[in-house]
Amino acid sequence: MSLPSEVRSHQTVWIDAPGGRTAAVRYEVDGDHLVCFGDDGRGGLVAGTRITAFVRGLADGPLDATFWVRVRDLDPKDVSIALLSDLVGDRPLGRTSEEVVRTLEDMRHSRRLVALEA
Repeated sequence: MSLPSEVRSHQTVWIDAPGGRTAAVRYEVDGDHLVCFGDDGRGGLVAGTRITAFVRGLADGPLDATFWVRVRDLDPKDVSIALLSDLVGDRPLGRTSEEVVRTLEDMRHSRRLVALEA
């Protein structure tokens, strides 16, 4: 099964995290999976766990798609700096390009990166 086409027009997926909490997760599409950070309160996302995910319009608009995903840990070296930069978004990462790359490299090796696969 593949991801619904609606994920390409969003940046946030809502997931039913273990423990009955719904969490908003920023993601980037990479081929046939969503890449996101698996820490920051989402540490309960155990690799192999199947969870419900959904995307919706702005301001709690109607659901655009609901689908199942499985959590898979990613090897940091398999996540490009460009994808990581897109995942981080508009957050300032440094004053020079060297500082930005150094910050992204630090994030790549200090944060848990996961794929949500259909």
